[in-house]
Amino acid sequence: MKQTTISNITSISGRGIHTGVSTKITLRPAKANTGVSFIRCDLPKSPIIKANLQNLYSTKRSTNLKSENAEIKTVEHLLAAIRGANIDNINIEVNNVEIPILDGSAKEFSEIIENAGITNLDEEKEFFEIKEEVTF
Repeated sequence: MKQTTISNITSISGRGIHTGVSTKITLRPAKANTGVSFIRCDLPKSPIIKANLQNLYSTKRSTNLKSENAEIKTVEHLLAAIRGANIDNINIEVNNVEIPILDGSAKEFSEIIENAGITNLDEEKEFFEIKEEVTF
């Protein structure tokens, strides 16, 4: 199986449910082996926050990621849509601290990903195997 990314750039805007901030996210295709990355384009030097277990810092009321001084809040619905579409590599530019809640589900995120299309990349897919219990 080959790794995947989206075919076209797409954007969506809305308000964060916990902070109330207005946020625009732009989904961009990414090269193989990039993974899922949030890019805080509103902060100096546009820090990157990888969507991985090492960057998980809170699951209180929402799923929040942090890398050094940059954080992104309420990522769970967007990440569910990305995983549901079987996307391996994607760059998510974000201009604020919280992902928009939209309709409260992953539906609208899934629709914009579907409309952007999916492209197979040349690299083989890598699988993560859980070998022991993980708790947070």
